[in-house]
Amino acid sequence: MGLFSTDCAYCGDSGAKENCSQCGMNFHADCAQRRGDLQIKEESGGLLSSGSTHYRWACPNCNRRSNGTI
Repeated sequence: MGLFSTDCAYCGDSGAKENCSQCGMNFHADCAQRRGDLQIKEESGGLLSSGSTHYRWACPNCNRRSNGTI
């Protein structure tokens, strides 16, 4: 893996768009979710909105934990 590599740390394939803000580990969201390191919860929206998507992330590389909304 190079300095600017976008290889997924889980599957090794390129094109990983997500990364840990602490250590920089790249990953596909689907791969991290399958492994149990990324949990996603989608809330249904109201009549005029689509709702929010919340996530909980536990980086297996540096053990950083974070929550957020996409």
